[in-house]
Amino acid sequence: MIINGRLLTDTEGRVLLAISDVTEQKRRENELIAAKELAEKLIDSIREALLVLTRDLQVESANASFYEMFKVSPEETLGKLVYEIGNGQWNIPGLRSLLEDVLPNQRAFDDYLISHDFPRIGKRTMLLNGRELDHLPRILLAIRDETERRRQAASQKIMTGELQHRVKNILANVQSVARSSLSQSDSLEAFEKSFTARVQSMARAQDLLMRGPEGRADLHELLSRELSAHGWDENGALQMAGPAVELSRRETQTFAMVIHELATNAVKYGAFSRPTGHLRIVWEVKDGKDPRHLAFEWKEQGVPISSEPTRTGFGRGMIEQAVQYALHGFSELRFEKNGVRCTIRFPLGDDDPLETAR
Repeated sequence: MIINGRLLTDTEGRVLLAISDVTEQKRRENELIAAKELAEKLIDSIREALLVLTRDLQVESANASFYEMFKVSPEETLGKLVYEIGNGQWNIPGLRSLLEDVLPNQRAFDDYLISHDFPRIGKRTMLLNGRELDHLPRILLAIRDETERRRQAASQKIMTGELQHRVKNILANVQSVARSSLSQSDSLEAFEKSFTARVQSMARAQDLLMRGPEGRADLHELLSRELSAHGWDENGALQMAGPAVELSRRETQTFAMVIHELATNAVKYGAFSRPTGHLRIVWEVKDGKDPRHLAFEWKEQGVPISSEPTRTGFGRGMIEQAVQYALHGFSELRFEKNGVRCTIRFPLGDDDPLETAR
């Protein structure tokens, strides 16, 4: 209640009291205060940037997401024309057309895409949604930053295409290995043994790539895994020396097959086939006028060789073709008196489309 009192100007000293019941009025005022607070909290909780504009396009309010997204302060924003925010960074022809031409006629626009280079945050791709209110001369402008989502979508598209390409390549490699293993095998048992070993080598390379940083593999680990699969670990009979080298996906897949063929030959006829056999593997990375390249040497010892084989088997042919065509390098396999020596040289690079997309 609101009570007003007046002393009457008569001799009896009477008082006049006026009592007004303002319960309903106060209830409505409290509801308006609560509604305003709710609206402000809701606006601030929205992750999209939101502006409330007057009909003459002055900024009446902005939510926290707007200030955070565009790196501006309330002093630079409130009471200013939307085109003047942040030293004119919102003075965009497309936005002018929406607010001045489209909105007055249609009272709304949805998902209007703009790309703009903002001075403080760089190039961004935005989706704009606008609404002119029916019972209040105000305009709501919602802004969603689509830059990262669209970049990821584009990268995902590239990666999907590249993965499909890789699967096709792997299947083509398996088919080639199957065909070549079959042509070099005298029996089904021999085919199964050679084919399974080669596919397992491919699987080890893929596993190493999955574990490595950004789809790359360490050369030393690649060699260790492949030789260990053939029963050889680094000791007196096996020595490896060289700097840390990371191979790209293409280089890893191809070089793993090359090492597998060298190791398979060593198990059958070379250093791994007799107790006196030794294997020394050395490599170095060379920089010069030519592109940065890997110089690799596989040298077996303790395996007397009377003469060079007259027939070129699948393994030797695969090594030569893989290095030349897949690695764009050079290889030489020599049968010396004390064992096989293989030298390989190819340029190191990073031409993996999937890694580039990242």
